Amino acid sequence: MDEVIIKKVSEKVKKFGVATIQNFLNLTNLELIDRTIAKVKTESVGKGDYRGVYPIGLKSNLIKIIKFEFNKIRKVLILKKIAEELKLRQIAEKIFNTNVQLHMIDSYYSEKSDKNIADWHCDMSGLFYNVKKKDLDDASVKFFFYMTDVQSSNGCLAYIPFSHHVVKALIILVRDKKVEYKPRWKLEDLCKQVSESSTKDLIENATGVEKLNIFLNNSKFIEKKKILLNLICK
Repeated sequence: MDEVIIKKVSEKVKKFGVATIQNFLNLTNLELIDRTIAKVKTESVGKGDYRGVYPIGLKSNLIKIIKFEFNKIRKVLILKKIAEELKLRQIAEKIFNTNVQLHMIDSYYSEKSDKNIADWHCDMSGLFYNVKKKDLDDASVKFFFYMTDVQSSNGCLAYIPFSHHVVKALIILVRDKKVEYKPRWKLEDLCKQVSESSTKDLIENATGVEKLNIFLNNSKFIEKKKILLNLICK
């Protein structure tokens, strides 16, 4: 990946919160990864299962050596080499404008489905409890690689544009005690609060009217889903 593409991808992530690159893996890397994580599929390793996690830190790898789990270490080295070839670190550093390091590698298997694998939620919800400036600055960027073709109807990750700007602004308002803390892991809870007149005005000042409106407009499907559910239940 050349510098021009790295710049375009990083700028898109900074603005929208997400960027999609089709056919990011070449055939050689695709086949190599497929062989390396083959057990994830054959053993149906689900999300959060430690069998799909590959140790990065020195301590974790020392434990693997003590346990004679050399195959796991070999897999880590293969995956880290591919990450270097794809210049993932350079992309992340362009996004954050600072040095970064690989924090975690994990993998999991999901059956194709037209239903949500996970409910719509806010990944940064944990920061509402006790946030410090460094917590917002020490952010992370995730690189997802699908080993099979996916669309929005069969398991592809979905993301709401500008949500990272809205959530960060709300976290800062809660931290500064300008907005009351409320549980907001679910998307509908988040939308409800940022739509309240007093909170909405403060977020608009932080993000701009356009970004907030785009986020809210792209979140309207939640309300439509609730209306449909109510009709079914009556």
